[in-house]
Amino acid sequence: MITEPLTTPPTRRGRVAYGALVGALFAPAIHIGAIYSSPELALLVGNIFSFIISPKGNVFLPTEKRRGPAPASIIYFFHR
Repeated sequence: MITEPLTTPPTRRGRVAYGALVGALFAPAIHIGAIYSSPELALLVGNIFSFIISPKGNVFLPTEKRRGPAPASIIYFFHR
């Protein structure tokens, strides 16, 4: 699992730092005191890092059209 494109670090340098951080923490032999590294911990720390350095804001996409191909489903079409 990696962050989605809208929440990844915006610069190449930030993405490389994110990958290096998660990769370094992913190694199973690393531990600090009683805390041992795991894939889940590596992703958690990486996503917190990504949240801190990524710009904050909302993305508003206007709806172009809406279509219901089946009774229980709806397809939305957006444009920027």
